[in-house]
Amino acid sequence: MKSAVLAGVALMVLLPPAGAAGAAPSPETHARAEFQKYAARISGKPATIDAEGICTVEGTAAGFAIGRCRLVDALSAQGKLQLPGDLGDEGFLIKSVEEGGRPYMVILGGSARGTLYGVYRYLEQFCRVGFFWDGEHVPQRTSLPVAGLDVVERPRWSMRQYMMDCEYTSYWWDWDQWKAEVDWAAKHRFNVLSSNFDFTATWRAVWKRFGVEVPPTSLSAPPFHPWAGWHNWAMRPPYPAAYQDFQADLARRFTEYGRSVGLKMAPDFRGFLGQVPREFAEAYRGKARFLEVGWVGFNPPGVFLHPDDPLYLQVANAFAEEFLRRFGTDHLWASQSYCEMRPSTDPKEILPIEIALAKRNLEAIRSVDPQAVLFTNSWTFLDRRHEDVKAFLEALPADAFQVWEMPSDLVRGPPMYQQFDYFGGKPWLVGFLYAYGGTTMLHGDLADLVRRAQAAAADPRARMCRGLCIEPEAIHHNPIAFDLISRLAWDPSAVELSEFLEDYAARRYGEAAAPGMVRCFGELLASVYGSPGVECPLYMLRVTRERLQGETPYGVAQARQFLPHLQAALEIALAESDRVGDRGLWQRDLIDIARQFLSDRFDLHAARLAGAFRFKDPGGFRRESESLRAVLASQEMLLSSSDDFCLAPILAKAKSLPNAPADTEERIRDILTIWAGKILDYAHRDYYELVRFYYRKRIEAFLAHAEANLAAGRSIVDDEQLAPAYRQIEQTFVKEPFAVAPHDRYAGRPDQAVREILTRHRLSDAELAQLPTEAFGPKKAKTEP
Repeated sequence: MKSAVLAGVALMVLLPPAGAAGAAPSPETHARAEFQKYAARISGKPATIDAEGICTVEGTAAGFAIGRCRLVDALSAQGKLQLPGDLGDEGFLIKSVEEGGRPYMVILGGSARGTLYGVYRYLEQFCRVGFFWDGEHVPQRTSLPVAGLDVVERPRWSMRQYMMDCEYTSYWWDWDQWKAEVDWAAKHRFNVLSSNFDFTATWRAVWKRFGVEVPPTSLSAPPFHPWAGWHNWAMRPPYPAAYQDFQADLARRFTEYGRSVGLKMAPDFRGFLGQVPREFAEAYRGKARFLEVGWVGFNPPGVFLHPDDPLYLQVANAFAEEFLRRFGTDHLWASQSYCEMRPSTDPKEILPIEIALAKRNLEAIRSVDPQAVLFTNSWTFLDRRHEDVKAFLEALPADAFQVWEMPSDLVRGPPMYQQFDYFGGKPWLVGFLYAYGGTTMLHGDLADLVRRAQAAAADPRARMCRGLCIEPEAIHHNPIAFDLISRLAWDPSAVELSEFLEDYAARRYGEAAAPGMVRCFGELLASVYGSPGVECPLYMLRVTRERLQGETPYGVAQARQFLPHLQAALEIALAESDRVGDRGLWQRDLIDIARQFLSDRFDLHAARLAGAFRFKDPGGFRRESESLRAVLASQEMLLSSSDDFCLAPILAKAKSLPNAPADTEERIRDILTIWAGKILDYAHRDYYELVRFYYRKRIEAFLAHAEANLAAGRSIVDDEQLAPAYRQIEQTFVKEPFAVAPHDRYAGRPDQAVREILTRHRLSDAELAQLPTEAFGPKKAKTEP
C-alpha cells in the first residue's frame, strides 16, 4: 500500500499487482480512483479503497461501492439492488442501501463507463462539485451524502461527440493539458472525442512506401498544420522531423488515455482527400492524375490525387494501414470532402469527384477495419446545391456513413438537418459549432441552444439522429455554454434553463453566492447570452471608413443593448464577493464580463468620435480620442491581472515543447493576427499583449490619421492612405518579439481592476437615458409622401 498526498489529504492507494506497472487503468479502476480523490478533497479526511473495492472516508461509518464488487453482487442476489434492464452501457444508478447494519451508497453503471459517469453525477448533484476548464469548485463538507439517494439516469442518445479544438487553442499544448481536456470531456459525459491532431509523421511513413522523401522545409508545423494536411503541405514551413514525432506522440497518448477511461477516440478529424506534397506529385508526374484545388487565395494551390486514379486507392489504403497500426480503432474514421474548396472549375465534375472520393475512402478503410464507419461534417454542404447533397448521400451505404452536423450558430434559421431533408436517411448528429476562431468573447443564445437540442430530440422525422456533437474552432471560453451543451447532449428533455442556471451557479460559485450570481446571469441572458452572435470590438479590426458610416456606426446597436445589462451584471457579481466559494472562478468571470463591457464601451466612444467628426467638433473629437485611449488602458489593466488573458505564458510554453521550431512564437503571433497574410484578424483575442502591442497601435494610427483629416476637411478615413500604416504595425507584431516587464502588468486582483473600471467608465444615469436615441451623425431626411 502506498500513501500519496493531495492538497494536504492522505490517499491510501492499493498498488496494482506485480507485472501491471505502466498499464493503463481500466475505466472502473479510474472511476473508483476519481471517487476516492474527490471524497478526500470534499471531506478533508483520508479516503481508502479496500481489496473489495469499497471506499471509506476516515471517521465515517458509511461505505461507498463504486462499480461491480462482491457487495453489489450480494445486494443484487438479495433483491436490494436491481439494475434496470434498459440502462444500456452508459446509464447508471446511485442508490442508498444497508447491509449488515452498515449504510452504503452504491454507484453502478451498465458498464464501467456508466459507473464513471455515475461518479461524476453524484459529485455534481449531491456534493455540488463543479468541473470547469479554468478550475474546479470542490466545496468542503463534514460528510458525503449517503442516505435517501435513489437515482437512475440513462442518456437520450448513444453518441455525444466533442471535437477538442479545431484550430485556435490547443496546438501549443503539452501532454498535461491534453490529458486534462480528456478528463474534462469524461466529466461532462461526452463519449466520442476527436481533434485536429497532426499526422505528418504518419504521412511521412506513407510517402516513404511510395519512394518519396519530403524534407522539413516542405512541411508546415503547428499551428498551421491542419490547413497544410488539408490543403497545401507547404503552407508555413519548416517542420522539424523531431517535432513531427513529438506531435505524433501527443496524438498517441491522447488516444490511449481516452480509451483507458472508456471513451471512443477518433483523433483524426480530416481524413484523406487526396492531398499530397509537391514532391509526391513530381515523383508521379505523368503516372497519375492530379487536381489543383485552391483555398482562400493560397498560391500555388494544393495538389490532390484524383479519386478515380488507381494510385488514390493505394495511398488511401497505405494511410489507413499506417494509422491503424499507430492508433488502433474505435471504428470511426474521418472522410471529409473538399470543405470550402471545389475540386474542379467545371460544376458538372464536382459531384462525381466527391462521390468517388467517399467511395474510395470507404473501400480503403474497410480493407483494414471492416467495421469502420466514415463521418463527414455538414459544413461542406453549405457551399453545394441541395440536389447535389442529396445525390451524394444517396450514393453511399447507410451502414458506413454518418453526417456530423456543423451549422453556423451565429444566425438563426432552420437547422441544417431539415434544410437537407434529414441527411437522406443517413445516421447523423445534431451539431453545434458555437465558436469560430475569433468568437471567444461572451456570446451565444443559451435559450436557443436548449430549444435546438430539444427540437431535434422531439422531432419524429429525426429517427436517424444518433446524438449530439459540438465542433468549435476555439475552446476554453464561455464555460457556461459548453456546460449547458454537455447536459443537452446527455438528455435535452431534462434541461430547463432557469433550473440549469441555479445548478450551474451553485457548482461554480458555491450555494451561498448562487442566488446572486443567478441574478447576474439574468443580466447576461438579456445581453450577451441572449444573442446568437456578438460583434468583436472595433479595436480588434482595422478601423475603416465603412465601419464609421451611417447613423449607427459599427457596434452601436450592440452597445445600446448590452451596456446597461453588463454594467448591472458587474455590480451584482461584485456584491457577491464575500459569499463566493471559489474566488478563482469568480475572478475569471469578472474579467469576462468586464472585458465585454469595455469592448462595447469602446465602440460607443468610437461612434461618438465619428459623430464629432461629422459635426466638425474638434473639442468633441479630442475628448472621444482620449476616451478611446482610456478604455484600451483599462482593458490592458484588466487582462494583465490574470495569466489566463496574457499571451506571454502561451508563447513561453509553446517554445519549451520538445524540438519546437525556432520560430514557434512568430507562428502563434501570425495565426492570431494576419494568418499568413490571408485572413486578417480572423482569430482575434483579448490577450493583454495583443491589445497593447497590436490593437492599440492600429487605433493610434487611425486617431492620428483622422485628426489630420479633420483639420484638412477630408473624410474621417482614407482606407488606401491608412492601409500601409496598418500593414507595418501588423508585420512588426508578427516578426518582432514584444517585451513585458513585471511592473508593466497590473499588480492587483481582477476584482480590484473591475472596481477601478466601474469607477472610470460607469455609464451615468444621464448616459443610460440617452443611449437608445443618441445621435452619431446627421439623420437621413424623411422622404415626403
